[in-house]
Amino acid sequence: MSRDKLSNCKKCYQATILSDKSYALINMNIKKFRYMNYAYGKKEADKILQVIKKTIQNFLADDEIIVRGEADNFFLLVSYISKKDFEKKWLIELVDLIFDIDNHYIHHNIYTSFGIYFIDSKEVKFEDALEKAQFCRLMSNSLDRRVFSYEIYEQSTYDEYMHTCYLEEYTAKANERGAYRVYIQPKIDLKTRKIIGGEALLRLLDHEKLLPASEFIPMLNKNGYVRIMDYYVFKSVVAALKERINQGKKNVRVSVNISNSFFKQDDYVREYSKVIKEYDMDTRYLEVEFMENINVHKGALKENIRAFHDMGICCSLDDFGNGFSNFEVLKECDLDVIKIDRCFFIEEMNDLNKEILRTIIHLIKTIGMKVIAEGVERKEDVDFLTSIGCDAVQGFYFYKPLPMEEFFALIDDSDTL
Repeated sequence: MSRDKLSNCKKCYQATILSDKSYALINMNIKKFRYMNYAYGKKEADKILQVIKKTIQNFLADDEIIVRGEADNFFLLVSYISKKDFEKKWLIELVDLIFDIDNHYIHHNIYTSFGIYFIDSKEVKFEDALEKAQFCRLMSNSLDRRVFSYEIYEQSTYDEYMHTCYLEEYTAKANERGAYRVYIQPKIDLKTRKIIGGEALLRLLDHEKLLPASEFIPMLNKNGYVRIMDYYVFKSVVAALKERINQGKKNVRVSVNISNSFFKQDDYVREYSKVIKEYDMDTRYLEVEFMENINVHKGALKENIRAFHDMGICCSLDDFGNGFSNFEVLKECDLDVIKIDRCFFIEEMNDLNKEILRTIIHLIKTIGMKVIAEGVERKEDVDFLTSIGCDAVQGFYFYKPLPMEEFFALIDDSDTL
């Protein structure tokens, strides 16, 4: 917005919010208007914007204003009585009016997005109100769709956005700051009820508080940093296990996760192999877990499984049963262990779920693979899994994930092995 337009809009804003009426500041944008600039030329496109502005101006009350900002952005200052009526009636009427403009370029072929900030205090500065209107428009989930869209400013949306941006920055720098931690959740043999292994899990420390994995792992997947952290966990586990071997202490097999991003770098198996050679590691204590929803050609998965097997590392498929379980992977890939997803145990199992689980476990064991169930928290689920031949479980019923040092202290207790 030019300085003159900004100044005039600011004066109107300051005058209107002092009145007894309630006002909203709106940022409106024409979706994909760049196409019209390219298709019809900037001169013709500018005429279209003038028609749109005039149409809206005629729709507004005398004390309401519309200002055109940069390109195809508009700012409106309008009064309202009821937020509900404003949202369900006034806005829809305006959208329909714009959609029906009698212009052969845009008639029934124009779509708008709106960011609406209901001015909730006379103390709110114009610049802040303007920023909030623009912010919430850009936060609309349907902004990129070829439909009318709008978003009303909420403080919670802003807070969530700021937290997401903070996490995006923090997760990238946390490794240098030493903020990541390796936790291990014990795996329990259902026959002996002893610890037979563990799954290494990444945790993130933020101001002395551990963040839930569900909060930062998606961010690592989004920015691709998860591949580096997978490697960090693997190397940390190998170093800890090797130290225990050197000290003559007991060990169990510890698994590490392999994410989809692993397959986007050709030499990653070699990087893992280098760690094995560097530590001269006894690989019978290592396992890699591939995600069930892993999105790669099964040929690439088979090749990587073979490579890990050549190193003597056990391979498992994680989260089986969550989504569209790929039975072709069971048939084609030489896996050692299948992990049943926690989704089966979130709620108390009914007869149908029990029969499904019984069939799945029977199938997996028939083709020569071990079965472990994760996310198990109830005694009745442990008893049922034992009765149908599941080999092992992990979950809060026995143990929560533990700091790596506590996990190894636990297995040093001879009664647990």
